[in-house]
Amino acid sequence: MPDAPPAPARILIVDDDESVALLASSLLKAPDRVVEVVHTGAAALEALKAMPWDVALLDIFLPDMDGLDVMRRAKALDPRLVVLVMSGHGDIDLAVRAMKEDAFDFIRKPFESNQSLKQIVQWALDYRRSKSVHVRRGGTDAYPGDDEFIAGSASMQLLLDRLRKLAASGATVLLEGESGTGKELLARYIHRHSPRAKSPFVTADCGALSPSLVESELFGHVRGAFTGADAAAPGLARSANGGTLFLDEISDLPLEMQSKFLRLLQEREVRPVGDVKATAVDVRIVAATNRDLEAMVAAGKFRLDLLYRLNTAVCQIPPLRERREEIPQLLQYFIQKHAEPGATVPLTFNPWAMQRLKSHGWPGNVRELENLVLQILAIKRSGAVGLSDLPAKFRTSTPPVQEFSGSPKTVRPALSLEAYEKAAVERALRETGHDIEAAAKLLNIATSSMYRKMKEFGIKRAKDE
Repeated sequence: MPDAPPAPARILIVDDDESVALLASSLLKAPDRVVEVVHTGAAALEALKAMPWDVALLDIFLPDMDGLDVMRRAKALDPRLVVLVMSGHGDIDLAVRAMKEDAFDFIRKPFESNQSLKQIVQWALDYRRSKSVHVRRGGTDAYPGDDEFIAGSASMQLLLDRLRKLAASGATVLLEGESGTGKELLARYIHRHSPRAKSPFVTADCGALSPSLVESELFGHVRGAFTGADAAAPGLARSANGGTLFLDEISDLPLEMQSKFLRLLQEREVRPVGDVKATAVDVRIVAATNRDLEAMVAAGKFRLDLLYRLNTAVCQIPPLRERREEIPQLLQYFIQKHAEPGATVPLTFNPWAMQRLKSHGWPGNVRELENLVLQILAIKRSGAVGLSDLPAKFRTSTPPVQEFSGSPKTVRPALSLEAYEKAAVERALRETGHDIEAAAKLLNIATSSMYRKMKEFGIKRAKDE
């Protein structure tokens, strides 16, 4: 008996502008799709209650309801629904908020092109069909084939889930995290799980680009464009055509170059140095930074319009000190990674050494931990690593803590740094009347990190007590 044909994809368009809705509907209709249009938030929610939908195109501004509220309610009705937010040029802030609240992507109105609308919706449908793929729990908790990722913490599992979803879209992604957290690895992860996986992945380290040649290195040049340009060069952007261009430490991109890079993001074209015409380029942008770009905008060192373009899909990479439970797995991973080929390395860490490593602040994050493993392997190939085998900075006592006022106060050492962190979290909550956002600001951490800390230490919210 032949297999039943697959059910048609169901697309719901929610927009009070009839001309926009009619255009989108006509562009997206196909024999294997059902496309329906409604003009209010209430009608959208009724449609979602009546039957399942695969993708919803949702206008940010609706006559009866806030578009973001409609999205939240829609997700509550069907968590698997893929929502594409439609936004006019003046609504970019709301579009950014929508992306942070789990919208799949946003579509600018008027549509940049008929083809771009079709492509984004197709990516959304492809993602909807692939949502059965999930993170493996236990072991290294990575996606199959991604054994370079250790995701033993809830925060990293959630991050990989989000990156895999973003990978299927064409959205520009901004990775925010401290140095050493693995931003390039995660950028490669996005590329490998995207429709562009078989095309080039090109890295541009903005901090290492020559200030005098940065435009040429990014966009290329024609022969004779400047002294020494004996042959034409494509530049990094065109070398990544069809694939992904990763801009590491984009905060280091010179201010005068930011407007030209913005053109690449907006128009998908570059003009090589010395050329009179622009060249189209099909490239997906992933950027990374370890700095506060909003603060740089306020200081006049980063363009606000470029930040808006980068801010559509922001992913925060938690530092190692916020996911200490991964340290044992990471240690074993790096030991095996750097072992001599074919060698068996039964290297372990005794409880005292492991406790000291878990109590360390790890300012250099995972890169610092990998460097530690290299130092240990240089002097020890087997057996148990003890305190005496660790570098000097790991053998010193835990430093004194400080009061929130900023005045130093020496205290009797606790058993671990976790004890200090728990006490700090509890005190911050007391001093702010259990206002979690205010407590996070007091500790100079993200609100999401505050929630993770509370969960990790078993600290209940005031309303739960």
